[in-house]
Amino acid sequence: MGVADALTNVGYMYLHTGAYPDAYSAFEAAADKYADLGDKSPDRREYEPKCRENMERIKSKQENPDQRIGFYRPRATRDQDSLYYPQEVICHP
Repeated sequence: MGVADALTNVGYMYLHTGAYPDAYSAFEAAADKYADLGDKSPDRREYEPKCRENMERIKSKQENPDQRIGFYRPRATRDQDSLYYPQEVICHP
């Protein structure tokens, strides 16, 4: 689980910089690590879907860069239950 959490944090960091392809890759790797925890894991049930949803939101942001899209925050953040809305930055290709 530690690796999955670390990868989620990396994805969140990339969101802050507008590096959406890198954020997508980090959330994808995190989702895979959460999936490895097994079907009965509460962490898998809570955090894998959030990673996958962030991946879908990244796709939407890349397709519509001017659209304001919120992302799920990592578990360790103070405002974990609220969405994070990146400031407008130039999307990296």
